[in-house]
Amino acid sequence: MGHNYGGVKDADASGNRNPYFEAGNYTVKIVKVREHTSRPPKNEPYYIIDAEILKSDVESLKPGTVCSQMIKVNQDMGVINIKRFLLATNGLDPENKDNNEFIEESTVVNSVENGTENGRVLDLRCYVTETANKNDFTVHQWAAARSEDQDDNPLLDLAALS
Repeated sequence: MGHNYGGVKDADASGNRNPYFEAGNYTVKIVKVREHTSRPPKNEPYYIIDAEILKSDVESLKPGTVCSQMIKVNQDMGVINIKRFLLATNGLDPENKDNNEFIEESTVVNSVENGTENGRVLDLRCYVTETANKNDFTVHQWAAARSEDQDDNPLLDLAALS
């Protein structure tokens, strides 16, 4: 056969995809981190974060809804946004430059291939800004949220990285 048809059982035949996060404040639980490549001829790589909303101040996105953030990897801010997300999932402040050394390429690979971020509970603030091209862009600011759910899912072992 040659092709990988894994996931066909769980696929939504209606073709519906998760909604994107809108401007607002959320507490979410990470469901899955995955990669996607857009169709030819662009073949653009994306890092996608799927998260279930636990709390929301956005009327149209209620608890239980699974939303996604798609990060275009080959844009200037792509790897920065991925790193900021992974810092937050590991309880590290993305604003503290001393934390930059703790997230490496292997951390990103593990988040996709091994689901190391799945189940983590985070706070998320989204707001819309205008790009240089005059397009609207939703900024995602991730931050660690302490909860009982995280006791089963230990944070990154910083001692092992030293």
